[in-house]
Amino acid sequence: MTAGLPDLLAEVGPRLKRLRTARGATLAALAADTGLTASTLSRLENGRLRPTLEQLLPLARVHRVPLDELVAAPATGDPRIHLR
Repeated sequence: MTAGLPDLLAEVGPRLKRLRTARGATLAALAADTGLTASTLSRLENGRLRPTLEQLLPLARVHRVPLDELVAAPATGDPRIHLR
């Protein structure tokens, strides 16, 4: 059974925190790299703020992960769609 949208969104914050800490980056450093405030990043990581696409795109770029991986998007199952 696949997770629902609320479950997928709830997992984004902890995933963001794991990516940041694995890089050894502080909230302040990540804020400087993404243009998001440290407060916003903290609220995203702690699940107090639901991420928007405008927030997720720079985070995916800085962490060097595909957006699909960042949000743990389920596979489409469509053979015409190829991830790069």
